[in-house]
Parts: sequence; C-alpha cells; structure tokens
Amino acid sequence: MRPEKQLIENEYAGHVRRSGAVIVTEYKGLSSETFNRLRSEMVDLGGDCLVVKNRIFRRLLKDSGLESLGPFFQGQIAVVLTDNELPKLLKMIIRYEKEEGAPRIKAALWGGDFFEADDCKKLAELPPREELLSRVFAGMQAPVNGLVRVLNGVIFGLVMTIKAIHKQRSN
Repeated sequence: MRPEKQLIENEYAGHVRRSGAVIVTEYKGLSSETFNRLRSEMVDLGGDCLVVKNRIFRRLLKDSGLESLGPFFQGQIAVVLTDNELPKLLKMIIRYEKEEGAPRIKAALWGGDFFEADDCKKLAELPPREELLSRVFAGMQAPVNGLVRVLNGVIFGLVMTIKAIHKQRSN
C-alpha cells in the first residue's frame, strides 16, 4: 500500500477506535454549503463526519471486526462517528434527508449491534439520553419510595396507638 493511503487508513482507524457508534450515510445530491452546515451541527451534537475513500475504509472495517458495514460502502459515502449520541445524530440526519433529500442513512453499528436504515429510523425515535436515564432512575426509585411510605405509615400507626394508650391510662 502506498504511504499516503496507509496514512489515510491510520487516520480513519484512530477515529473508529475512539467511537462507540458508526453511521454510514450517502450524501449524493447535497450541496457543499448544506454539507458543511450538517457537519457543523454534528460536531455540536458530539459527532464527527468523515467523507471516506470506500476501498480503504472497507479494509479498515475488515481489520476492525466491523465488516458487517462493508457492503454499504458504495457511492458517495460519509461516515458519522460518535460516542453515545447516536439517536440524536440519527434524528438530525433524518431531518436533513426530509428537508434536503440527503444524506440517506444506509446502516449503523452501535455497541456492537448492527442496524439497517429502517432500524436506524426507529432508534431516532428514542427520547434523549437524559430522559431515558431519568426514567430508569425513577423506576429504580419507585420501590424505595413505596417502602418509605409503608414504614412511615407503620410508625405513624404505632405513635397513634401509644398516644391512645397514654391518653386512656391518664384518664
């Protein structure tokens, strides 16, 4: 492999290693101005968008154990990489697709799981991470709150019983 291609592959590999999610999109038909605006919004959401050389990136995927994305590298491909903001980025890409006609999501990998375009659209419907975490914590907190209320009722009943006994004996 020529040194410049090896350098490109090493650059891609560094980006992939630092990411927990990979989205493969086709950006054909997107103006450069719109594409730059899209990339800027992705950075704000914690994503990194790379226009890639398909052959080099497919080889990298094979070496990284992410070969399930390989067949989707045909045409004008941009790869979006992120740590944990996949649903937000998918939502934004889908919005751009509706407004501008591109980019189109082809597939994604997140936490070792493979998602085709339709599955990605379902993932985009997930609430934001903060809301999901608050729901989980609320679910974990509910039984504890119930226990506290029950114990509070028992203690209140005991206090009322002691008070009644005290009142009865003092009469």
